[in-house]
Formats: sequence, C-alpha cells, structure tokens
Amino acid sequence: GAEHTSTLDTVNNLGNLYSNQGKMAEAEEMYVRALRGKEKAWGAEHTSTLATVNNLGSLYKIQGKLAEAEVMYLRALRGYEKLSWASPTRIESLKESLLSVRQQL
Repeated sequence: GAEHTSTLDTVNNLGNLYSNQGKMAEAEEMYVRALRGKEKAWGAEHTSTLATVNNLGSLYKIQGKLAEAEVMYLRALRGYEKLSWASPTRIESLKESLLSVRQQL
C-alpha cells in the first residue's frame, strides 16, 4: 500500500531521481511524502527517516532555502549522533553540510 515502508523507500528514491533531473518541486513533494510516512511507520529517529531528512536538507540547500536546509541537516545530525553505531563519516558529512549552509545564511 501507499504507506508500506517499501513503498516509502521507493517514494524517497523517486525524490532522488527527480532531484538529479532538476525537477525540484517534484523531488520535494516525494521527499515530504516519504518523510511523513516514515515518521508514522518508523518514528522520527529511525535511520531511514533520517536519510530522508538529509535528502530534504540537500534539496533545500540546492533550492537556496537555507533556513529550511539548516533545520533538516540539524535534525538529521542530532538523530545520527544519538545512534551509538552511526557512521562517523556520515556524522562528519552532516556537520560539513550544516556548516556550509550556516556560512551562506
């Protein structure tokens, strides 16, 4: 169904495709849909949810929506920092993304 976690992963991936094609409005729609569903299915701090949060942050940065990008990157960073097994590389990448956005604000 539309809210099944496999469907939500596909919706997120469709957002990636749209973003790569420069279809930003469509990408945002897919990411937001995936995020809402993942929050409901898995919770706000599940790794899959956080991955979509990060994707949305990246999209907002590309669109020049820097305040929104900052919120998403910070949310993803805080979520990953709570996970004892989170990749240090992912955390460092999020810190760099957040710093980049903050320097542009």
